[in-house]
Amino acid sequence: MYYGIIDDYYPSSSKEEVRKMKNAIETVTKMCYERVSGANSKSNGELRKTPRARGQVIGTAEKIPDVVEGRISRMLILNVKIGEIKEDELEYEQERQEELQYSMKKFIEDVNENYEEIKIEIPIIFKEKFKEARKYMDSRTAEPIVGLYIGYKYLIDFSYKNEVITLKQKENMIKEGWEILINVGKEQGEIVETTSPINMLLTAVESLTSTGKLTTVDYKDANSMTKQELMQDGFVGYYKVEKNKTGVNLIYPDLLYKSVKNFYSQQGLLFPWNQSEMCKELFTQGFLYKTGKQGRPQIRRPNPRTNREETFIGVLQDKIDIACRYRRQGIILTR
Repeated sequence: MYYGIIDDYYPSSSKEEVRKMKNAIETVTKMCYERVSGANSKSNGELRKTPRARGQVIGTAEKIPDVVEGRISRMLILNVKIGEIKEDELEYEQERQEELQYSMKKFIEDVNENYEEIKIEIPIIFKEKFKEARKYMDSRTAEPIVGLYIGYKYLIDFSYKNEVITLKQKENMIKEGWEILINVGKEQGEIVETTSPINMLLTAVESLTSTGKLTTVDYKDANSMTKQELMQDGFVGYYKVEKNKTGVNLIYPDLLYKSVKNFYSQQGLLFPWNQSEMCKELFTQGFLYKTGKQGRPQIRRPNPRTNREETFIGVLQDKIDIACRYRRQGIILTR
């Protein structure tokens, strides 16, 4: 098992520092949580054993780490606001560190003494609570939520067994603890949804389009424009209506990726995908035009100015609205 503390993950204006901190977070989450909830079938149809978390890491941060959605889903992010920590109670606990250490020592001894019984109970509790938690959150988030619940439950049981609390207090505390953890899991889902790379991409495209910094050019009018007219206003490709009357943005993936990456870089943020991942996820999640049995994001189309075939990704206009420049009566307009 891995155990660790990560202290103060913070925003930085240094690209090198941002890269190093991102790599550190990626490495730690990969070490502890990679392949969790990833059981696959064997050749005989039996399910392989599902790997469990291999460690526990606690960290403090001033911002949500810029890591891919699958890994951030396995983190439990507690957004602590000013005034939420009761400083008098915190100070009281800090002055009694030896008592806390002694209590934890006795708790661990109790767990060791009852290990065989606990080992049988935990899978039963986990299965029941995991099923319940899955009603409210992703399975990747549900697993650490249930893990925390089990630890908390045994700690409260230990407190009751040693007559620190009454039976009624024990029942209320376990119930309240579970409710708090479920709310944490729900909030986690909202955080993941907001900060997922695909939503970051859509947000950047919408913002850049609305401010005139990301455009396409109508396929039919591209040949009538000068190179300077063509390349202005964040040009990333062409808008074309396919034979089946589907509106498609023929996007140069390198230009789109550069625009999105710069959009977040100017805010001191890191867009977590590379260009290949961006294309793959747009394809997988249904944002791209597909032809026949097409198995890759890229499509080939003639360049309207040179008539030579080039590689694009066909972003569906009804999925991602990108402003289009076109010529009418000698004037270049935008729609």
